[in-house]
Parts: sequence; structure tokens; C-alpha cells
Amino acid sequence: MTDQTLRENEARMRFALRSASMLAYEWNVHTYAFSATESLSKWLGFQEQFPIPTLSAFAGLLHPEDKPRLEKAVRKVLDGAEVCENDFRVRLPDGGETIVVCRSQRMVDSTGELTDRVVGVMQNVTEQRHTDARLRMLESAVVHARDAVIILEGSAQPGTGRSVLYANSAFFEMSGYTQEEVIGRSLHLLRGPKSDPATLGQLRSALDAGKAYKGELVNYRKNGEPYWVELSLVPVPDAAGRQSHWVMIQRDVSDRKRAEQQLFQSQKMELIGQMAGGIAHDFNNLLTGIIGNLSLADLPAEHPARKSVETALKAAQRAADLTSKLLGFARKNQLMMVAAPVDDIIQEVTTMVTRTFGPRIQLRTGTVVPDRVMVDPTLISQVLLNLCLNAKDAMPFGGEVVLGATPVELTTPTGHPESRAGKFLRLTVEDNGEGMTPEVKARIFEPFYTTKPVGQGTGLGLAMVHGIMTQHSGWVECQSSPGKGTRFDLYLPRVFDLPQRKSGVMAFPTERKSAATPWTAATRPTRILVVDDESMIRELLRNVLETAGYTILECEDGEQAVELFRQKSREIDLVILDLTMPKMSGQETFVQLQAVDPTVRVLLSSGYSSDDLTVMDGVLGMLPKPYRPAELLKTVAQVLAMPRPTG
Repeated sequence: MTDQTLRENEARMRFALRSASMLAYEWNVHTYAFSATESLSKWLGFQEQFPIPTLSAFAGLLHPEDKPRLEKAVRKVLDGAEVCENDFRVRLPDGGETIVVCRSQRMVDSTGELTDRVVGVMQNVTEQRHTDARLRMLESAVVHARDAVIILEGSAQPGTGRSVLYANSAFFEMSGYTQEEVIGRSLHLLRGPKSDPATLGQLRSALDAGKAYKGELVNYRKNGEPYWVELSLVPVPDAAGRQSHWVMIQRDVSDRKRAEQQLFQSQKMELIGQMAGGIAHDFNNLLTGIIGNLSLADLPAEHPARKSVETALKAAQRAADLTSKLLGFARKNQLMMVAAPVDDIIQEVTTMVTRTFGPRIQLRTGTVVPDRVMVDPTLISQVLLNLCLNAKDAMPFGGEVVLGATPVELTTPTGHPESRAGKFLRLTVEDNGEGMTPEVKARIFEPFYTTKPVGQGTGLGLAMVHGIMTQHSGWVECQSSPGKGTRFDLYLPRVFDLPQRKSGVMAFPTERKSAATPWTAATRPTRILVVDDESMIRELLRNVLETAGYTILECEDGEQAVELFRQKSREIDLVILDLTMPKMSGQETFVQLQAVDPTVRVLLSSGYSSDDLTVMDGVLGMLPKPYRPAELLKTVAQVLAMPRPTG
């Protein structure tokens, strides 16, 4: 080999070493004299070049903790001809450090005997080590992240989609699958019936176009349970700019979705409730006229139309019962609040239900405490009765219904949107009947929704239950699944833990301080002012009251009533005031009537009542619509017999 060839080969070797951030070196096993293919100090990154003539001089540059490892490596090289590899930290004057890997081997001669030469290669791996450290930190963050992190291959395989190359532990916990079941497969295994096709189409389009994507999707766990994820997808290019991988991050947002849905459901129920209350009010006005006028048709028993009138009256009363349920749903029931022992309520319901259950259905009373709750006992009994009858319908082949009541103390809300911390009495109605699917369960409190055949259910029973419980500052929870029965839990505040709120107007007679002695029948004034925007109601009141001997004045709105009362207040002994009217509400009208005469007698009449009526101090009673003529006359007589309010 010529000198020119040797020089060319050496030049090629130096270029290759420099390109790989490497340096060749040699040292003597006896003198430890050190030499390298170029200045070691310059190659290590020192600003000023200086000679490193011995192995000891090189050792002086190392981090103190690495010097013992160098001594150990030297001994190993001296003992044999095998390659020894170690990494060392070289300390720089500016406080930084360079990390190098040294691969050394003692040379042998042609006979296989060890020589005094050790040759080696030194490689600068500082950037690589820092990169490795960053990757380890990143991997640790990904592995322990609460969000699922998935890496997909860059291109889809025909018919199978993009395979999963990596997934962190959060993904396996979230999905229920194992690593062996996921790696190498596409994420199609997470799809199910409720996975939105439009969203999946957008996701595929983003993948095909190589664009990032964000969205929400329903996935399915291994056990078949659906769950919502918020996902983001980004492409990862290689050094040439080609798309090599995809990184997808999925966050389980099922709880958040259930909460935005519960809120939406609550708002929807509130809106429907307002509408239902208005409809019930208008229906009650109509039914007042229908029931009242039918009741006036006092036909002889032999009259051919008497049976028809009675049938019409029964139909009107059934319609009144429906509006009562609507009012319950709309939380517009008139409350008669008392501190009632819950065991008495359950006993009353048990007595009523036992008569309607057949021999195939057993009614059992579970744990019942004698604690008191501030409720309207009639309405709560109606709630329990409705739930028991629903349970009966869910067990066509027989079963068992259990009624119970236990005190509970909640330190945190149960998860129901209306729940709160506090001390409550939990009423329970549980059956072992057919149960409900999740789809049916999600709609049970909607008015007019029913799974019963046409003509066998109005769809108002559970809507009424929800409304009455809300009106009592409580709430109702339901647990049900197909084939496993249904359980309703009703939470009512205990007497000593009631929230500060106004209760509904109590029915008369109400005791009031007397400004004068009660009126007697002989001296009782009989002039009554009727204020109602419905002409049919005013006509009915006039017919009934004038027939009974009263003198009647009429007004169709509050403004007329106030003006007439200013003129004739001394001649008016009672005002029958509708609560809901145009122009001026019944409450506003009452306030202005009181301003004219603080001792005015007022009897309210309405298709529904609401909590803010309690501010109308001085009202002598409430006449709920619809009512019969006999109820009207009895109420008017009772109010006129009461002492006037104080001025």
C-alpha cells in the first residue's frame, strides 16, 4: 500500500469519525502516554486547546464520581483483549459537561500475545443522553397521565384502519381492554351503536387529509358500557416531512356529559312545568264553568237527561283530576303543610293499596321510623300511592312491593342534580318487577310519557311525583334495570333541617286578630264584588250567589275592581278575587284594595296557587278551581262569618 493510499484512507477515517462525533485514541499500558487523532481538548468542547499527554491528564477532566469507574475500566483493559465500554462525564470550565462513551481494547500481536498498546474510540453522546432523558420524562408523563394516549401508525391498512402502536395505562383502564387485545389492532373495537356516524366520518376525513382533529365521541368499553370521550388527534411527521404516525389523546367526559344532560333535562322539565301550569290554570277555569253549571242542573230523578248530566259531571271531574296532576308536576299545588309522622302516612297508603293489590302481589313494610316530616300528608300519600300502583303494573305475574322509611344524613350530594348535603328522611318504594331500560328510565318524569297502552295511562303520574317532591324541597331518585325491578327513593327534609322557604297558602279558616266582633247572620252584609277575567266564571258566580240572596258586583280586571272599590268600599263586604288576570295581577289588585281599605275582606280564587301568595297578609282564604256551587257557598259563608282583618 503506497503512502498516498495510506493518507487517503486516514483522511476518510477522520472524516467518518468527525461525522459521527467520534475520535480515535491510543495509550500505552506502561507509561499511560495518551494520543488522539485530533486535539482532545478541542474535540471535548474546551474553548482553549491544551495538551492531554497522559491518561491521568484525561482522568483529571472527569466528574469526581466517574473517576473510580475509569480506574476500574483501565484494570479491565490491562487484564485482557476484550472490548471495554464506559461512559464518562467531562466537566467544562463554564460549569457544563460533555458526556462521552469510550470503547477500548488492548491489542495483540501476530502470535496472540498482548502488546503494550490500547486503542479505542471516543464518541460524544451529550445530545443523545439529553434527548434520552427528555424522552424518559415524556414517557413517564404519558404512562402516568390520566388521559388516554394512543399512537397510531401513519397509514391505514386495507380493510383494517390504522393499527395501534402504543397506548398508555390510562387507555387500558378507561376501555377495559388489555395491551395484548389492542396493540396491532385498529380503534374500531371501541365503536358501538351510539357512536355517531357523522363524527366518525369527520374523524376519517381528517386522517385521510393528514389534518388535526378535535371532537367528542361515544366509545364502548370491553364490557359493552358506553362512555363519552373528548378526543384530539395530531399527525407526527418524520424528518422528511412525511406523515409517519398519529397521536390521539382521549379524555373520559362521561360525568360532564351526564351533568350538561341533567341540566338540560332540568331546564326542559322547568319549561314544560311552566307550560303545564298555565294549561292547568286555563282548564280549571273552563272546568269551573262546566262543573258549576252542570251542578246547577238539578233535574228530577225521572228526567231523561239526568243520567247524561251526571255522566258529563263525572267526566268533568276526571278532567279536574288530570289538571290536579298537571299542577303537581308544575309545582303549583296548594300545600297544607304539617309536621306529620311518616309511619302514619305509610300506614294509610298500605291500607289503601292492600285493597287494590291482587293475591299475586305481596305488600311488605320494611324499616319505618316514627320521625316527622314537614309535608302535605295528602300529597305525599298520593305520591306513594302512585308509585305503588306503578309497581303493581310492572308485575303482571306477581311479585313483591316494599315500602320503607329511614333517616339518612348526606355529607355530600348523591349525584342527583337536586340533591344536597343535610339530614333527610328517605321514603322507599321497591319492587321486583320487569324493570326499565335506560332509555325508558331517562324519560319517566316527562309529562304525558307512558309505556302503557293507549287509554291505560296519562303519563302524568311520575311527572306529578317529581313536581310534588320538588315543591316539598325534596327530590326523587330511581334505580332500575330490565329484569331486576325498580326502586324509587324519595328524599324529604326532616323537621329540624328544613330549608328557609315560604310554604303555600293555607286553606281557611285562618285565625286573625279581630278589629271588631264577628258578624252575625242577622247583621251580615251581603254585597260581594266578583273580580275575574273569565265571563263564564263571573256568570256562574252571579247565578249561584244571587240565588243564595247575595248582591253581586262584577269586574273583569284588577284596574276596574280598584276603581269600583274606591267608589263603593263601604258597601262591599267581600271581594272574590281571581289570582291570574291580565293588566293587573290578583296580588297587585289585592295590594291596591288594601291601600283603599286595610280591613277589606278578600277570598282568593285560582286555578293554581304559588308560594309567593304568603306575602298577601290579610287574605282570608283560598277557593281552588274548579269548585262546585255548594263549595262556593260554604266558603263564602265561612269567610263572611270571620272577623275582619286588622287595619
